Amino acid sequence: MKEVDDLNKAIAETTAAATSLLQKSHVKAYTRTTASGATVQVKEHDDSRNPNIIGQATGMNDKAPEKATSFNHNGKEYQSTGKEGTSNHDGRPVREFEADDGHRVWLDHHANVHADSKEEADEHHKGKADSAKEYDNKRQDAEKASAAADKHQAGMNWGKPDMKKLQALHHDAAKKHIDAMEAAHRAGDGEAMRDHYYKASVHLGAGQSAGTFNRKDAEHNAKAQSDMAEHIGKIADQHKTEHNAHSLNHGASIHLLAAEQHRRAQDAHSHAANQSGFGSEHFDEHIESSNFHKDKAKEHGSKAVDIAGVATKANDKAYAASEKAKRSGKPEDHKAAAEAHREAAKLDYDSEGKADHEAKAAEHDKKAKPAKEDTGRGGKTTLADLKKHPNWSESDHQHLKSKGYSHDEIKDIWDRDKARGNGPLEHKKAPDTVGTVSDPNHFKKSSGSDDDLKKATDEAIAAAGTILE
Repeated sequence: MKEVDDLNKAIAETTAAATSLLQKSHVKAYTRTTASGATVQVKEHDDSRNPNIIGQATGMNDKAPEKATSFNHNGKEYQSTGKEGTSNHDGRPVREFEADDGHRVWLDHHANVHADSKEEADEHHKGKADSAKEYDNKRQDAEKASAAADKHQAGMNWGKPDMKKLQALHHDAAKKHIDAMEAAHRAGDGEAMRDHYYKASVHLGAGQSAGTFNRKDAEHNAKAQSDMAEHIGKIADQHKTEHNAHSLNHGASIHLLAAEQHRRAQDAHSHAANQSGFGSEHFDEHIESSNFHKDKAKEHGSKAVDIAGVATKANDKAYAASEKAKRSGKPEDHKAAAEAHREAAKLDYDSEGKADHEAKAAEHDKKAKPAKEDTGRGGKTTLADLKKHPNWSESDHQHLKSKGYSHDEIKDIWDRDKARGNGPLEHKKAPDTVGTVSDPNHFKKSSGSDDDLKKATDEAIAAAGTILE
């Protein structure tokens, strides 16, 4: 008996030690250093600790996340598929949504967007981490370059100033701030992007002042301004505008910087031509370069206006649609106005403007709905109408109805499924171990033997296969 008691005691001590170790690692895994330097423990289910979350949903038409039938994320609009699951990280309920290009994500009740697979989430976070690291390196380089230019200017002997060096330092700082601006764009940091745009513009202006301070050296200044203009122009020409506010803001900003610098180069060559004198060796060369930069300034300026104009046109179209809907009162006009405001919200970089468009879209959505009739669920679609639908499914109807969808909304979902070539969706009762239905790797382990777990997992995969057919 003593041997058994000793064994039990050893097991108890080992278990206690393991539990203590797990608790310590848990606390370590869920601690964070605040801006003040204090170390605090965060909740286990804190959204920032969920590795599956890849962003926040917007444009849910004034609906709670658990009731939303569509939302916007990362420049795409996603529609509900009617499928449900749970997060493998913390068990929270999630619903599946799909974009027009077939990309699928999941939405939780806090409007967090979850990746469809662990691999996609890992790729997203790795990309963000790499971009953030790249930006931080570029930011530090830009700050050092700014400090070098400021230090030289502050300590310069104004009796015999070295303006060439000062101009070179300001141009170097401008280049590095533009590099940081590009890195901030890739990292999705709009505030940092705007900050570096402003600082690059300041250094370019300072470079112009340094170059024109000594008017006797117009040749050097003209070449320096040209080199800088061509450098920024190449970066601007590489920009590929995407249909979202972040990309539009970046494109307009970099083309505007290029336009401004080409204008400086135009002025520098014009001054150099005047200094060299008509008929001199370099006069025609400077006039030709001045005209070249003038054309380039117009080209980049037009591109900046066109890119910025995309959001402006969407804004004007949205408010024109609102006026039309207000005058006519027709549901179809209110529906068109709601869509126009959603599009404008997607392109508006200003947070207040975006919020205003989303609010207007919600208002028009309410007015676009026809008057409710006594159909048992509200709206015009009756249960009899649904039973005649090609995608009628008793189990799917019960499933969607239990989630609060009206008959009109169920009809919209089935209409969309049919348009995509999908037939009726049949629901089987899923076992308790089901996680995200499209990814068996997301299934949560249940308590019990390995055989029980294997059986439950096999049943879950079978259920998922039926749903995905």
